[in-house]
Amino acid sequence: MDSGEYYSLKNKGINFFKRGLYKEAIEWFDRTLKIKPDDCSSLRNKGISLVWLGRYKEAIECYDRALKIMPDDYDSLRCKGIALFYLIRYEEAIKCYDRALKIKPDDYDSLRNKGVSLFQLKRYKEAIECYDRALKFKPDDYDSLREKGVALSCMEMYKESIKFFDRALKIKPDDYISLRRKGASLHWLKRYKEAIEYYDKALKIKPDDYDSLKGKGIALGFLGMYKEAIEFLDQGLKIKPDDYQSLEFRDNILEKMKDSRDIKTKKENEDKTKQDVFKYDIALSFAGENREIVEQIAEKLAENNIQIFYDEYEKAKLWGKRLSTHFQKTYGENTCFVLVFVSKEYSLKDWTNFEFSIARGEAKVRGTEFILPVRLDNTPLFGLPDDMAYLDFNTEGIEGIVSAVIAKLKD
Repeated sequence: MDSGEYYSLKNKGINFFKRGLYKEAIEWFDRTLKIKPDDCSSLRNKGISLVWLGRYKEAIECYDRALKIMPDDYDSLRCKGIALFYLIRYEEAIKCYDRALKIKPDDYDSLRNKGVSLFQLKRYKEAIECYDRALKFKPDDYDSLREKGVALSCMEMYKESIKFFDRALKIKPDDYISLRRKGASLHWLKRYKEAIEYYDKALKIKPDDYDSLKGKGIALGFLGMYKEAIEFLDQGLKIKPDDYQSLEFRDNILEKMKDSRDIKTKKENEDKTKQDVFKYDIALSFAGENREIVEQIAEKLAENNIQIFYDEYEKAKLWGKRLSTHFQKTYGENTCFVLVFVSKEYSLKDWTNFEFSIARGEAKVRGTEFILPVRLDNTPLFGLPDDMAYLDFNTEGIEGIVSAVIAKLKD
């Protein structure tokens, strides 16, 4: 057979290889090798076709045959390293890459692939050194950028890793792996909302990406969005039903949801009980001269959803009522506490003394604290025990009084 026919057979193999028809390519490379058994490139191309078919041991045999013929064929050395990598023979793969790099030190593919093998051995610093060397020769080598980001995240250098994922994504904006990996780094930095954004971007490209579903579910859980978290964890578990981390986190969320429901139910029951027993949380008793201070406190309490009796808020309800009768309940059985603003004016007025006398009578019935005195000055108030604890407005101020009332209602 003449050389023209030989090259025709070889070119057919190459054409099938380029079209991804690897079985057909191997048949033509075999026919070529029957004519010329020492054709190094056909042996190498047959090996690459075998790798694509997952037949790694046979591929290595082809590379070894090629290397016997041409020991300094760095392409065969690099390709053999790839096949060894897939067989999880990382140390042997590294040796092949080192041999290739002695022949061609600027081969960024061998540098990157060596980095990946070192990464699998958890030798992250050495892996990063290889990626950096590869990036010196090819600064836009997407795979080296992404893999360096992954190695940095494994070293818990999350901020640095994000920089490399960003550089990789400028080259390939639709790479779901870099998007998910950036999300994971943000996740570890507790920037959960931003992490979810990147998990979502990854899922738009690959809706069944298990790691993005799992990551989003966990991030939602940390944000307290339990129902949504369960939804995404469940989607992930349909793909990997036996993932113990997802199962464990899902169980933890369900427990938190149960606890939240229990707390909510307890609070609702407590609030319901209080509402059933008392019409008001607080009734305000004060002299008109002190209204400016009291009104500010009333507004703040109302903003905190506290049910208060303040005369200005109930003008329409009080209109036409007999106040002496109505106030018997307002400053008595209908309220949880009476807030008394003690001042010179309060002690002198008949109406405030009337309100205070009702509160004193209810306090005796309750047997617990009921009157909460706030001193606006040092004027003594007849009927207020000397040893009763009080708050001093001049010390506490409006915010301090409001905070104390809220705390008291929670006791």
